[in-house]
Amino acid sequence: MLKWHSVAAVLLAAFSYAHQTGIAENYGDDDTEVNLNLGPDDGHIDPIRHEPLECLQVSHPVLTEDGLARINELIERHASQSSYSFRLMNASFGNSYGHPHVAPYTPPPRSFPRAYLNMTVTCQGHQFDRLATMWLGDVEIFRTSTAEPIENPGIVWHYTKDVTAFMPLWMRNSSLIFDLGNLVNEKYTGVFNVDITLHFHDTEVNGPHPGPAHFILPVSAGKGHKNESSAFIYPGDKAVTTVKLPGDTKRAILTIAATGQAEEEFWWSNLPESLAGYFKYSDNSRLPGGSSFREVRVFIDGKLAGLAWPFPVIFTGGIAPPLHRPLVGLQAFDMREYEVDITPWLGILCDGEDHTVSMEVQAIDDTEHPNGALTQVKGHWVLSGKIFGWREGVPGTRVIVGEEPTTNISDVLYKVGVGRPDPTELIYNQTISRSFEVRSRIRLPVEGDVTVVWKQELHMFNNGYMRHSGVWHDVDADYSGYGLSKYDASHGLSTGFRYPVSTTYWYKSPDPDTNATLTVLARLRQEMELTNMGVTPFATGIEPFLERLGGRRVSGTHLRAVRDGQAQFSQDKKHSYGFGEMRQTYELRATDSESVDKPWEPTRPDLLYFRGIKFVNETKTEDKEMVRDHLVQSDRPGAKTNGNPGNPAFNGWDKFAPLHGKSLGMSRLCAKGCPSKPEGNNAHRVDVDLEDNAVELQNLLAKNLV
Repeated sequence: MLKWHSVAAVLLAAFSYAHQTGIAENYGDDDTEVNLNLGPDDGHIDPIRHEPLECLQVSHPVLTEDGLARINELIERHASQSSYSFRLMNASFGNSYGHPHVAPYTPPPRSFPRAYLNMTVTCQGHQFDRLATMWLGDVEIFRTSTAEPIENPGIVWHYTKDVTAFMPLWMRNSSLIFDLGNLVNEKYTGVFNVDITLHFHDTEVNGPHPGPAHFILPVSAGKGHKNESSAFIYPGDKAVTTVKLPGDTKRAILTIAATGQAEEEFWWSNLPESLAGYFKYSDNSRLPGGSSFREVRVFIDGKLAGLAWPFPVIFTGGIAPPLHRPLVGLQAFDMREYEVDITPWLGILCDGEDHTVSMEVQAIDDTEHPNGALTQVKGHWVLSGKIFGWREGVPGTRVIVGEEPTTNISDVLYKVGVGRPDPTELIYNQTISRSFEVRSRIRLPVEGDVTVVWKQELHMFNNGYMRHSGVWHDVDADYSGYGLSKYDASHGLSTGFRYPVSTTYWYKSPDPDTNATLTVLARLRQEMELTNMGVTPFATGIEPFLERLGGRRVSGTHLRAVRDGQAQFSQDKKHSYGFGEMRQTYELRATDSESVDKPWEPTRPDLLYFRGIKFVNETKTEDKEMVRDHLVQSDRPGAKTNGNPGNPAFNGWDKFAPLHGKSLGMSRLCAKGCPSKPEGNNAHRVDVDLEDNAVELQNLLAKNLV
């Protein structure tokens, strides 16, 4: 049985288990089984299931040869276009660590302007969620993860993804490598069966983005020739590779895939390093530290070229499994990549010589520096990158450097505010802001001398409150920023993001109110806002709608997705059970042409796609879907339902502090002490004056936290 003090540090990772490739699985002990096996005697709302439970990640439609398809369903039909389809892979993953599926890839008989893939996965039994990556040679094409299965008849999910961006790779012979590490034994029996089809079609799209890149270069471990995944497992691997760009390259964008694993999976809930040992445990163990800040730094020939802040993916076993079944978390089935414009470096990269591109993942150490210092993460990150390049198209030409790029990176302005109500409680606040800019003067054969600038602004706050020596934890965080490039007066890449996440969870082990060895009460609200405009290599979601926008000048899309739910999960020595509810809204809008200069504040005039969906105890109770201003008619279960079978009876929920307004919240407790944002170079740690907040603190504790 896990000790109380270790639950907060270990169970989060145990619930969302060991995704990383080649990392030994050693969480917890025999009492930490967390896969939700809901049978007839487990209080399941639907004890008899005749068909697999269908899991889903809400996403916008993809343009196919027949119209708009969402997941595996055609929701708006267009005139059919010529197409070519074939099965890309069909494989099962049981004991598959170090044994990816490998097969030769042969391109279609002719070229096509667009491509998408359709993935179907089935599984039944007990199993943790797993990370998977798909490669063409050394270039990562797709990063996904699995849902957690149930016993017979199991689960199934589908996902459709636009992969037009990889057309240069689809049109040549290569090796397909699909790496899904999994472990099967007498206890964890689930085998993942993965089927992927690849579709090409002749639908032409003339939008605000450039066509597919002329070439794609890997920034990876280069193990494709060994029939292995080319992901870097950082920091064990040194994430560095060598590239040589064609001399006539006129634009280049580096994309970064970064996923924290094991002790780094829940990095966004980590404590400041100086507080990781705050609670005194008998075995002298510490809670996860390094702050709730993570930054991927990209270097060209050892010089900083850009930054990427990862999205806080919560996998399908994370916090409490019922939060993710059947509606999985944001990006769980399709993990997006961050984009950095490296065009300012073309004067160096296009000189015909080899150049290094490297990546590192940084955390914050505030134990010796009052405003924190960047430090290498201690845990595991799965990293890869790729360079998308567009060529000038003039044979025998090359970019000529005018001067070496100049860069400017802000100081680390990290602030921590701390409150210590008693030895078993801790209140903290973390903030940081970052800015980066690189500029150079390059000479292009057609455009002539051009000043190229890439700039980024990034901001974070993270408020936390812990009780019972860490097994009760409230986190309210927000990560936001933008990236913007310009080539003299013309626009380049323009992206913006905002990733709020708020959760309250309480692990009781054992549960004094029941006979369970473990009970988890959890609430979760997670949002994702993404703006993608200008010169981006990936599909933004606007492609299916361009024909019907009537020639209006659009620059890209703005996406806002919100998940909000609650769950209770319990387990005893024989089985586990739970219930919960989750609601999600998903809204995709077009952005106008004037928004390219302001990715942090885009104008969103046209609704392209909307879906609002709700599940209670795995039963769909609401589902509304719109394409532009038209309601999508469907006979799928729950599509016409707006009823509510009632909220689950959460045992002990009245003693559990809810999120937001009724929880303590640093915005109220830190009014007189904690910093709200970094100011100048005099950042420092501030202890909260709890005496000034004593009345409010006492009232809030009495009302919500006792």
